[in-house]
Amino acid sequence: MNMMECLSGVVIDEALREAIHDLVIVKGRTREMGEGLPPKRIQSFLAASIERHADLAERIKPDQDADSRAHHRADIFYQQEVQRALG
Repeated sequence: MNMMECLSGVVIDEALREAIHDLVIVKGRTREMGEGLPPKRIQSFLAASIERHADLAERIKPDQDADSRAHHRADIFYQQEVQRALG
C-alpha cells in the first residue's frame, strides 16, 4: 500500500501530514531504520488515536443473523461461479 496515496484520502492536521511525509522520504532514502521511534508528532497522534478508539470492540455489536445471511449468499455465489466455470 502506498502511504502517500493513503494520506491523500484522509483529513488530518497539516503538520502531522508533513511529519509523515518527511518520515516516508527518509525511509525511501535509507535502509531499514531499525527500531527507532517515529517523530514526536506522529507518536502523539498514535497515542491519541489508541485512546480514542480503546473501546471500539465494545461498541461493535455482532449481528449473527446478518453474518449467516451473508455467508449463505456467498456460498450460493461461489457455487454458481464454479458451476459456470465447469459447465
